[in-house]
Order: sequence, then C-alpha cells, then structure tokens
Amino acid sequence: MSATVDERPTPTVEPQATIDAVARSYDALHNALVDRLRRMVGGARAEDAVQELFMRLLRTGPGDASRLTFSYLFVCARRIAARMAQRDDARRRIAESAAPELPVLDFMEPQGESQEACLVFEMLRGLSRREWDVVQLTVLGSLTNEQAAESLGLPASTVRGLRQRAMARIREQFTARQVHAA
Repeated sequence: MSATVDERPTPTVEPQATIDAVARSYDALHNALVDRLRRMVGGARAEDAVQELFMRLLRTGPGDASRLTFSYLFVCARRIAARMAQRDDARRRIAESAAPELPVLDFMEPQGESQEACLVFEMLRGLSRREWDVVQLTVLGSLTNEQAAESLGLPASTVRGLRQRAMARIREQFTARQVHAA
C-alpha cells in the first residue's frame, strides 16, 4: 500500500533551529551585506534594509537554511531597500504636492512657547511615531486617509485605524486633564 501525500508526516523545523540559522547568517554576512548595499543606496538605508531582512527571516523563517547565501540575501536586501526608497519618494511627493504649506513638525520638540502649545505637545507625545505621522498628514495636513496611506506606504485601513487610535488617546488625555483641572 502506498502512502498518499496527506499521510506523509510534514517535517517540522524547530523555532530555535530557525533562530540559530538566521543568527549565524547575521553574524557571518551582516557587515558584508551592508557594505555592498551601501554603495548602491547609502549607509542608513543599507543598514535599515539589512536589519529588516533579518527581522523578516526571524518572523517567517528562512525555509531551507541552505538559501541563506550571500547572493540570495543581497538580492532580498536590495529589494527591501528599493521598496523603502519608493515609500520615501511617495511620501515626499504627496507631502509636497498636497500640503506645501504644512510645516514639518518635529516629533519630539514642542511647537511654540504658549501654555496651549505645550499642552497639545504633551498630548501628542504619547503617540507612536506612526500615529504622529498619520495625525500630522490627516489632521494638520488635511489629507484624506487614502492620500496619507499612499504617502506612508500603508494600507488605507491601517491609516484609518492609526488615526482613530491616536484621536481616542488624545481625547482621553484631554478629558483626564479637564477632570483634573476641575
């Protein structure tokens, strides 16, 4: 009697084996990948792309560990860097065309010296970087969720969720301050 495909045991890869294989590849190839990619895309983006590559490998697993060669990893890192550049270019184009009058606000510094400005900054400080970017583009920049999504390289539903979460957090902080002041 022959075994069918469904009856064969599926090989399982231990999570620790995956982590070990990716860690060994990281130790052996990280610097070489960054150095070679730096020539093409610049230092910061090269480092970010290689880090993102290895984080993805840890999340999804490399599949066959023999695929973790320099050539394969370099192609993957180059693709990630190209996507990063496309997202940055799209973000810049939309920010410039849709809201040229919108000042680029620093994420960590309060804007203005008034008490109101400091209060608003304190409420915004509790937001994540992505939430801050979404609020800056959609609320301050008057972009639609779709325009902000294209600019940030995110799905519109993610932008909508980030905006709702950010606005809820701001409302909570504002309400808490009003109750405390009364």
